[in-house]
Amino acid sequence: MNPEHLHCTTCVSEGPDGSFEETFFEALNDAIACSTLYWSTCKSAVSVSLSPTQKELFQVCSYPHVSLSKGRLDQWRDLGPFVAQCESLTDWEETIDPLVLRSASTGFHRTHCVLLTPACRSVYVFYEHNDKVETFLTTPTSISPALASVPQTLWAAHKYDVGLINNCQPVVITPRSDFRPHKHQYPLRQEAIDGITPVFNSLLEAGVIVPCPDSPVRTPIFPVKKIRDAGKPTEWRFVQDLKAVNAAVHARAPNVPNPYTILAQIPPEAKWFSVVYLSNAFFSVPVDKDSQFWFALNFNGKPYTFTRLCQGYTESPTIYNDALRESLESLTLSPGSALLQYVDDCLIAAPNQTQCQTDTLKLLKHLAKEGHKASLSKLQFVSQNVHFLGHDISGEGKTLSPKRIAAIVSIPKPDTKKQMMSFLGMCSYCRSFIPNYSQMEQPLSNLIHGKNSARQNNLD
Repeated sequence: MNPEHLHCTTCVSEGPDGSFEETFFEALNDAIACSTLYWSTCKSAVSVSLSPTQKELFQVCSYPHVSLSKGRLDQWRDLGPFVAQCESLTDWEETIDPLVLRSASTGFHRTHCVLLTPACRSVYVFYEHNDKVETFLTTPTSISPALASVPQTLWAAHKYDVGLINNCQPVVITPRSDFRPHKHQYPLRQEAIDGITPVFNSLLEAGVIVPCPDSPVRTPIFPVKKIRDAGKPTEWRFVQDLKAVNAAVHARAPNVPNPYTILAQIPPEAKWFSVVYLSNAFFSVPVDKDSQFWFALNFNGKPYTFTRLCQGYTESPTIYNDALRESLESLTLSPGSALLQYVDDCLIAAPNQTQCQTDTLKLLKHLAKEGHKASLSKLQFVSQNVHFLGHDISGEGKTLSPKRIAAIVSIPKPDTKKQMMSFLGMCSYCRSFIPNYSQMEQPLSNLIHGKNSARQNNLD
């Protein structure tokens, strides 16, 4: 097969499927985890290990693979069954090459080909009665060739993939007293259990979650359905209610920077930008073995705990922010470039395209070396317009993103103090774009904190 025709059958549907298409186009850039190279006298292909998301999109009775070569009388579609047959063989024997095995019954050969490579999702139509023609419909996006120099270990293989920051000091939790909170798990809807089970299984396999039968601490989990755009498939977030734990520990002083302060650090001469989103960032920070019991939970009636820093813990943003900053200390950028960090988002700002690309690649390679994982699909690579911290950033300055404006406009009229506080919190984030904000905000704030406001919860 010619190099330009190389493809991987990770996403296959037999016939039109609207729901399949919506899920497929959610992530235009993808990553492929190659596993084993198989070959015979006339065929060769590389097997592929699918992520949980990719498994949902592989809807045929075959085996995911990268096609490499075929015989003159073979069809490309024959390689799926070929790889499936190879995967089922059990009579592999050593050869004179210690890296190559041979099947005694078939004469096929195999060798390990472990590789994580970025890929671009494209759409092809294969006609059932025409094996020679592949009709190319569209290429949703492309991956810059410059990214080929970035180690593949950086890119998260799937949405639950986690890294581990090199030489990161394990988190030690300091309790306020001898009290250890123990909260019972409240009933969960089956829909919620089914939604978080793939997340749980992936974290269990990665060692982020481990059995923990003897912890004196227990706190409940409460799966949260992610807010998705209309028509998007349902996803659930694995969330643990750690309020009782947070109240029982001595927390470090928070030091996560203010978004306004960060955005003000963009050099005025910056015209080109890149944004890197670090995947499952908190999970890349280890927790000391003697402190892991603080995050114990029950799932499906069995006790577990986290070995990594988890969301919902009061110190997580501060600890991770410090860990990432320390991890980036040895990185040196070109004069005139700036690196802005806000928890798990990093922005490169540079005066020209060449310098932006050079420094972005420096950052990506450094992150890979330090043990981080980044999202290839969310990478904004060397662009004059990027989205960062709810703002659209360009050489002309920063503006509120349409999505953030729409979110504020769609908020219902607040009827309670809690709702008003939430509303003002969202508006305050945008205060620099709202003329005379403080004068307009004061009467609303008085409804919460003004005289006699403590006597009632509902707003008049």
